[in-house]
Amino acid sequence: MKKHLLIFCTIFIGFIAQAQNNNHDKVNLKTPSVINALDTVIFDLSNAVVTGSQVEFPVLFRSDDVVNALDFSMKYDQINFLYDSIYSKAYYITSSSFYNSADQTIRFTSNSFHNYTHDTVLVTVRFTMLNGINFCSADLNTISVYLNGDPCSFKVLNCISLGVVDYDNSLDLVTIFPNPASEKITVKTPNKSTIQLLDISGRQILLQSEINQNSEINIQNIANGIYLMKIFNERFSTIKKVVIDKNN
Repeated sequence: MKKHLLIFCTIFIGFIAQAQNNNHDKVNLKTPSVINALDTVIFDLSNAVVTGSQVEFPVLFRSDDVVNALDFSMKYDQINFLYDSIYSKAYYITSSSFYNSADQTIRFTSNSFHNYTHDTVLVTVRFTMLNGINFCSADLNTISVYLNGDPCSFKVLNCISLGVVDYDNSLDLVTIFPNPASEKITVKTPNKSTIQLLDISGRQILLQSEINQNSEINIQNIANGIYLMKIFNERFSTIKKVVIDKNN
């Protein structure tokens, strides 16, 4: 009887030990990834694409952890560029982005139940070039990046010689006058175009489609200030600075 009891106790203790080991392994499997400086978000200006007056560059990350959220914020050179938008390139990402004119910062947030794919373009960031120059690493600043809500490192790959593609000589033929203006602005283009008037924070003030080659834009209801006028069609896109001053 004692011998049978001893065998039973030995088997029972072994069973408990195995169960503890199994539970320990399960806990380890559920241990969350640790995001740190070895995990990097990359802003790849070396692969930027320029079309007309717009430049668009990809954003990706490298990590040895499971990632389900990407967030970042940045400031940029507002003298030579105008923020346009951020486009998601991954179907499984839920995202939102906005530009806060109060602190002049772009913010992007995203998450997904799917694991984010490493070393793959997740989003692209688009700017309008106001002075026809390359968008390079010096044009971004005050960058913050997060994976899974935790801070990590970032890298900005510098620009290469970009050059504007699909350039059309008609860009040189777009003129606006008078400037400064008080009541109306005349816009001369080589062919039919669309006009978009933006304030300096990028907010649309006026949109007028299919203007003729020589059209007048009524600005009587627009407040004094400095604006950006985007003139574009399927062949070209250009930006002009406009000053509205009703005191003249």
